[in-house]
Amino acid sequence: MAARLAKAKRACDGKMMMVTGYDTSLPAADIEASLTNHFSSCGEIVDFQLYPLKHHPIQDHQAIISILGEGAEEKALELNGSDMGGFKLVVVPCIKPVGNSPLPVDDAFPRGFMIPARVANPKKKTSRYKMKKKKANRKKAWK
Repeated sequence: MAARLAKAKRACDGKMMMVTGYDTSLPAADIEASLTNHFSSCGEIVDFQLYPLKHHPIQDHQAIISILGEGAEEKALELNGSDMGGFKLVVVPCIKPVGNSPLPVDDAFPRGFMIPARVANPKKKTSRYKMKKKKANRKKAWK
């Protein structure tokens, strides 16, 4: 457990880069090996994650690489546009979240699952009920 926490902390300390534009027809292990080899000159690679992009029809995958070392981000950004096996890599820095603090609790801003009024208080006549009643009264009036 402690080893996993230490690894996660090192991954968070590193500079995270998003990489696209590589050959997506290769197996995931080959993609990881080639990208790790390509970015090893930038510093120590402490984390590698490969994600499919479901909502982008042009690109199939993106890789998130966390690099630790002196000037790692600048060195990785220099590899933007470099050739890797006939494919042009696109390297973009990832923006890390500012903090992990929870939002202040405020009743003005609801959070979580909201129960509809007609379910929470069935005896209270909601606007939906009133609209149905008006519609039924109009139909009776025309008959």
